[in-house]
Amino acid sequence: MTDIRMPLMDGPELIRRIRERQPDLPIIVVSTEIGFVEGLEGIQRLHKPVTWWALRRAIEAVMIEVPTEPVGYLFHHPQLGGSSD
Repeated sequence: MTDIRMPLMDGPELIRRIRERQPDLPIIVVSTEIGFVEGLEGIQRLHKPVTWWALRRAIEAVMIEVPTEPVGYLFHHPQLGGSSD
């Protein structure tokens, strides 16, 4: 789950990196900027403010696609922590 605008990396760049490492990993974008953004085709999108029920439906919709094995961290950023598996 990600936003479009973030301080260290924007959402489309994060999604591109995720797709390089885990192409089948489901992604949910929650943002005030939910119009057409390149790279978000086929991704579950929610417009802020999000209700609990909308968030729950989005998570349930992608749960079918969740890998059965843990994927770990997709990349390492010194300010975010994690490992570079």
